[in-house]
Amino acid sequence: MSDLAHFTVMNNNLLMSPRSEVVERTLEMLKPIARAGLGMVAGLSIVLETHHLGSDELETWVFTLGFKPDAPTVRCWLSRTRNSDFWQFGIPEPPAPWLAVARLEEAVNLTPDQVSMLGVTERCVAWAFLELKE
Repeated sequence: MSDLAHFTVMNNNLLMSPRSEVVERTLEMLKPIARAGLGMVAGLSIVLETHHLGSDELETWVFTLGFKPDAPTVRCWLSRTRNSDFWQFGIPEPPAPWLAVARLEEAVNLTPDQVSMLGVTERCVAWAFLELKE
């Protein structure tokens, strides 16, 4: 895996996020949180809601990020492989692995800096989950 398809549900924006954009030190900090399914980093709460490991490398995650542990700002859906049953976002499924992100109500309270931090963090957390098994 060298690229992650990152889809923002609210504006139908799809971009390819190369693994090379993620700093190793960041991943090493995020992997224990991903493994535990819960944690805080740089004031940002990460909560794994569901994880499913199926046959044929079919692995999916649903997680939230937020600046308050009890008020998530975005919900993220991540799939290691193509998964048309899991992809329900109104456009053709992108190549795997893919990450789809939807803003939640709490997002209206974010500062521009927090919005910018979320985009980067979404991808970094996704790569941390994807690399746990490797």
